[in-house]
Amino acid sequence: MPTNSALYIAFLLFGVGIYWVAPVRFRKSILLLLSVLFYAYYSVGNLVLLLLITAFTYAAAQLLLKLKRLRTLLFSVAVLVLGLCAFKYLSQIPLASLRAFDLVMPLGMSYFTFEFISLLTDIYRGSIKSCSFSNICTYGLFFPARSAGPIKRFDHFVAQLSTPKMEPKYLYYGLLFLLMGYAQKIIIADPLVPFTNALQDPANFTSAFDGLVHLYAYSIRIYADFAGLSNIAIGSALLFGIVIPKNFEYPYLQANIAMFWRKWHMSLSDWARDYIYIPLGGNRASLMRSLFNLVAVMFIIGIWHGSTSNFAVWGLWHGAGLVVHRLWTLSGLRMNKLLGIFITFHFVTLGWAFFVTSSFATSIDILRTLLL
Repeated sequence: MPTNSALYIAFLLFGVGIYWVAPVRFRKSILLLLSVLFYAYYSVGNLVLLLLITAFTYAAAQLLLKLKRLRTLLFSVAVLVLGLCAFKYLSQIPLASLRAFDLVMPLGMSYFTFEFISLLTDIYRGSIKSCSFSNICTYGLFFPARSAGPIKRFDHFVAQLSTPKMEPKYLYYGLLFLLMGYAQKIIIADPLVPFTNALQDPANFTSAFDGLVHLYAYSIRIYADFAGLSNIAIGSALLFGIVIPKNFEYPYLQANIAMFWRKWHMSLSDWARDYIYIPLGGNRASLMRSLFNLVAVMFIIGIWHGSTSNFAVWGLWHGAGLVVHRLWTLSGLRMNKLLGIFITFHFVTLGWAFFVTSSFATSIDILRTLLL
């Protein structure tokens, strides 16, 4: 059930009512049952697959709690990543485009894969001392955040499960986030879809300005759509007395591309920093290595978003932007804040040319229309 549907609202309100009426000791079980029903609505088969992945993660977690061996962590992470890749990328390989490999990726698999990786990594690092199967299931299936994130952290999430409480501020902010999310999705994002669909055929643009207006509209649409879904998830979680990470904070008003990524899809940026960038050496490495790390992280973020080559190019586009920003910062040069906001917004907007379509040729045509 799409989160912007009347069915979802009815399901949410029904679930919240049952959750708070029930005795405290049953609330986690009710939340898990609601999440199972939500997932089963889409596909019982995919629900079974998710439970199998959860069982594997639980087994790996128990092994890491006892042994804390790096090879156990690496093997477990590799299995999770390969599973995601099988669903996400096999259909893009001509020889694999057979009926046997016509796989439908389970709802939210990109999100729960990253969440399970963070769980196993945190156990290996020693920051998580225990985890039950029911907690991992509730963490992985938690339905408000399953469709479009945000990416949660196990320790913060589970701590709230053990002491559920409904404070007036949770009800107030939960409803506020829901209202804001639905407004962004229904009033702003959805009406822009027909207009921005013209980007699939840039030959119809009458001028460079016409093409730019369509890209501006897409910038607004993708922000309103994604931020709207995130706010619906945050609001839904708050109604259960659970706080999940905020995902957006005025990203288009940031003065450089590094700040943009601290404010755009914040839970993903934080995850990539903690589980990819820092393990690769982060800023502690040499300049060339740290620049490579930036590009590598953005490449991974790009292919995480989608299975076509355009998403890889989009990731590299932002990686190149972060490299230029790092070199600019090291040079000691400064830029007027308003000019920085203008440049950053347009750099991001031009990058959407690779995101809006699965065809690299179409993306190049969009940019050619704007720049030539």
